[in-house]
Amino acid sequence: MRREDFWMRKELEILLEKYSPSQLDRIYLAACPKFRERRDGVPQLYQYMHDAAPSRLLTEVRLRMDVAVESEKKLNFGRADSLISISLNQKPLLAIEAKIGSVKVVQPALYSFLSGMKVAVAEMKTGSVFVIDTKTAREILKSLLRHIHVRGALKMRQCIIPGRECYLCGENCSFRKNGRMPNPLKHYGSVMSNVERVAERIVEILKAEMGR
Repeated sequence: MRREDFWMRKELEILLEKYSPSQLDRIYLAACPKFRERRDGVPQLYQYMHDAAPSRLLTEVRLRMDVAVESEKKLNFGRADSLISISLNQKPLLAIEAKIGSVKVVQPALYSFLSGMKVAVAEMKTGSVFVIDTKTAREILKSLLRHIHVRGALKMRQCIIPGRECYLCGENCSFRKNGRMPNPLKHYGSVMSNVERVAERIVEILKAEMGR
């Protein structure tokens, strides 16, 4: 392991003791150093779709290829939401993260960097799939750590930077705004209709990995 990677891993492990991967994604998107995630809870219908899409994708991939699949794969920093691990002859080939909402990069980058696996991120609303390898993951995480350090310095100066994250912020601040959770069923049809298309793309990626 490179010296730089060793210290980056240590710094990430410290962050992951305090934040989940999805929380780090939201921090990365927030410019304001005082941003604090609002604790409103997740609607059960959204959670239902969040679980159903990966379940359907997992079965469609398994139908097309004789590989071992594991849902909700655990990595050394805890449970990986929506992460599907695929292996052949006990050799890990690929991890998949199925996203029914907004696609973010920190979470899959963490999976890739800490596990050493490529991660295919499936945007279920559009059917698009992109792959994050460890090299790309390293650059994303370097940017994340720099962003956190800069936000920390700005917080020491009592800076406030209002923006779109004000709708999601739990800080008692004059810029705080109240937002509404979008209807989870709005994209249900497109999410589920794209499952087979995404599965075909995943199979193409897997075959390419097996041919290396």
